[in-house]
Amino acid sequence: MKQVIKAIIFFAIFIILLNYIIQIFWLDENSLITFYKEPKNSIDVLMLRT
Repeated sequence: MKQVIKAIIFFAIFIILLNYIIQIFWLDENSLITFYKEPKNSIDVLMLRT
């Protein structure tokens, strides 16, 4: 019974961490659209999250 509880807790933590990792690396389509709508030579620095 303890192994089942440990497995459930492990998978719950795994799902939560996976959710955060996906949110970090997920590229939002709106951010790309707004980037390409900027006037030419108007951005001095571009920061990419990794």
